[in-house]
Amino acid sequence: MRPSVLKGGTISIKTETDFNLSSLGIYEDGIEVDHIIVLYDETLGKIPDTVTGDWYKVEHRPKEAYFEIEPNDTGKSRALKLAISRDDAGAYIDVTQAAE
Repeated sequence: MRPSVLKGGTISIKTETDFNLSSLGIYEDGIEVDHIIVLYDETLGKIPDTVTGDWYKVEHRPKEAYFEIEPNDTGKSRALKLAISRDDAGAYIDVTQAAE
C-alpha cells in the first residue's frame, strides 16, 4: 500500500488484526537516510506505540497505523517505509511525499 501526502497532513491505515511496529525506514530522493528498529522497551514493558522524527509521527493504534506528516519544503521527495508484524507474519506500509 502506498498512500501519498503531498501537502502534509494525516493518514490512517486500518488493519484486520492488531500488530506491532517493527521498523521504520526514512528515505530522501529514494535513498534510505535512516532506519529505526522498534525494540521492546523495558521501562514501558512493551514495544513503543509511537515513532517520531523532524517531519513525521507514526503511531500504532488498535488495528490502525496513523501517520502525521509535515509539509515538504525540502525540494526532495521523501518517504517512510513502516514494517509491521504479528506473530510470524509481517507487512510494509509506504507513505511517499513528492518534492515541492
